[in-house]
Amino acid sequence: MRLSTELQILIEACKISLLDVKPDVLEELVSHPSVHWKRLTQMAAYHKVRPIVYAAFKKCSPHKIPVSYLEQYQHRALQHSMHNLLMDQETARLLNLLKKKQVRVLPYKGSLLSHKIYQNNGLREVGDIDLYLPREEAQAGLEVLLEDGYEFEFKGTLPPNISTPQLIKDVLSIYGWHEVALKKQSQQGITFYIDFHWRLSEAFYWYTIKDNTLFQHTQTLKIHQTEVDIPSDENIFLMMLVHHGGREAWLQLKSLCDLLMFFKTHQNYMDWQQLLQTAEKAKMKRILLGGTWLVEHFLGYPVPAVFSNHWSHDKSSYRAEEVVLYWEKSEVFWSQLGPKWRHTRLILSQQDAGFSKLKYFKNYLRFYATPNLLEEPRLFTFPDHMPYLNFLSKVLTFFWRKVLKR
Repeated sequence: MRLSTELQILIEACKISLLDVKPDVLEELVSHPSVHWKRLTQMAAYHKVRPIVYAAFKKCSPHKIPVSYLEQYQHRALQHSMHNLLMDQETARLLNLLKKKQVRVLPYKGSLLSHKIYQNNGLREVGDIDLYLPREEAQAGLEVLLEDGYEFEFKGTLPPNISTPQLIKDVLSIYGWHEVALKKQSQQGITFYIDFHWRLSEAFYWYTIKDNTLFQHTQTLKIHQTEVDIPSDENIFLMMLVHHGGREAWLQLKSLCDLLMFFKTHQNYMDWQQLLQTAEKAKMKRILLGGTWLVEHFLGYPVPAVFSNHWSHDKSSYRAEEVVLYWEKSEVFWSQLGPKWRHTRLILSQQDAGFSKLKYFKNYLRFYATPNLLEEPRLFTFPDHMPYLNFLSKVLTFFWRKVLKR
């Protein structure tokens, strides 16, 4: 399949920064007159690989990259370094605070992966602070964070005169949701955002990894000079599999970079066969094989033979052309109608044998049927005993906001 020059540049930058590939091909690509530099910048932002791209650009001959764009990436890299430092400080503080309150908590995704598999080399782009708590301790955890000055970031309208304990109970009782957003303005004028997780994914997915799995066989890691509990290496792998593959269908290059770096840093001591079997039990074998296929065929990293030996001879089964089209368009699937539909089709096509689309859509309908505080207000609502009409109101509201209101 033919890739745009911009996508080729991003992929080559990943190879250079993560695998120490020589910059010869990248220098040739950036010298091509067809390069659309503004589009490249937008794609790098969507794929969350800007630090990786800048690190690769620094290895090219200085005259190969337009000065204005090199300075732009340099400025972004400096901002990224400062942002990561602040996120690390706050993450360590929050983990320590919750631990003192005897609330179990683990860092999740961003800061965890940056330290554990990237060795804090500044190459992984980190956004919000991600925390993961057991469902039974989520209420206590939210109480601690609200007392610390954080507040809910709701899209809906709060009921009048609702108490904080009742508000927390209402949030945690919403069917199928797995996270809530919190924010806090620091004394230095910096706004910290937390994605507070108590489940691995929304309830309509059929994956069978238990939510408390991440708390089994924990290990420790230092984040900003603070020793914190983190998931075991095996559970970090499963966490990436659920989030990057099972929920997001490998639609960002950052997800593949994470998978590549896990293989690279764990290649000599992981039981890959056991991980494959665990993925199969979790009904995510096909998703895992698809991710490994993409890593080897686009990023050029030879994944463990345990995975490549199970690849399908029918390469179309990994929907690579659809994935690449998504990479090219660089559209966020959670906020636009067309990308959301394409994302859903990809997810449905990558499920293991025995998957029921009917059951999936029944759970999907139930998940989106009842209005709640975590979503944008709907154009109209119906009583709870009318789930089909409420689901229709959700669809029409989404269509109105994302299409007609533009």
